[in-house]
Amino acid sequence: MEDSKLSPRRAASRWLAILREPDTSPQRDFLSLEDAAARLECQPGDLLDKGLAGELALYAPVLHETLYSWPVTQHGQPHARLLGNGGDPAPIFQERLQYGDYAMLLPVDLKKIKIERSVKPEGYVCPERVHRLLLEWEASQQEKPSTSLIDRLKRLANQVGWIPTFPPETEVGPVKQDMLRVDSGDVQRLLSETVLALKPEAMSGPESEAAPSLMSSETATPLGSGPLPHEESLPQTSAVPDSGLTVLERQIRAIEKEARELGLNPKSIPPGKKKELLPICLENHPDLFTTKPGTKNIASKFEEAWKAASKAGRIIHSEREKFTGRSTGRK
Repeated sequence: MEDSKLSPRRAASRWLAILREPDTSPQRDFLSLEDAAARLECQPGDLLDKGLAGELALYAPVLHETLYSWPVTQHGQPHARLLGNGGDPAPIFQERLQYGDYAMLLPVDLKKIKIERSVKPEGYVCPERVHRLLLEWEASQQEKPSTSLIDRLKRLANQVGWIPTFPPETEVGPVKQDMLRVDSGDVQRLLSETVLALKPEAMSGPESEAAPSLMSSETATPLGSGPLPHEESLPQTSAVPDSGLTVLERQIRAIEKEARELGLNPKSIPPGKKKELLPICLENHPDLFTTKPGTKNIASKFEEAWKAASKAGRIIHSEREKFTGRSTGRK
């Protein structure tokens, strides 16, 4: 695709053909950053951090509809300013990105959004487009490209962003944080990983061998709202593990831990001990229970976690039967 070797008329004709081609990119089901965070019981900033760490793809809308180039040569050499003009080698692929299309943002752009709340993207990462065009390009070559070159181009598909072939004539607005989207499939993947993370690493006995899932179908409850299998056998460490856990689960574990530190059984909390646990949790776990400045109810996060844990039977008031008039059914 050496455009520099084409006459201006032929090059313009080919670009027009590209612009008229229909978009065959896979359609995704997107969630806003806020909705995805609500499903995962975390904060939007947590998902932004995952995007920066390369653990989650974050998508943004294309705000400038035009012809875009993937600035990589057919020899696998990336160049940020490669546009096929002058004496520079031409980019291997060019395609039209339409206004409103969603594409992945580069880490450098995500960092700017985290700091400044908005960014004018340096490029859009479109792996599916590259893989599709790469198949066509490979089939069109008289001499089959080497496997190492193809593998290199596939890796670059996830690292190199598409950039406008020509500078935009008018000012393009910024992408703001509330424009970011998450693939619903990635949200489901993170939920599944969280469930696996909740499973104890070491389980012994015939019961564990007969139960490969996190919880049996009879006791299964929503993520973060039910007791863990073999909960009583979990090690009572002084720290609350947070790898892969939801914020709610970490909050409940923190309350359970502090209760045990006071010599209390989480499933039989004496009257008055809840008020004693509140300041302890606020002091020892500020990242989990501290509310935003100006919040009237500073205990709101603690109360929400306590309510969820109580509903799941993981934290029980010793006189709950007296106040509810019913048996908990637990010992």
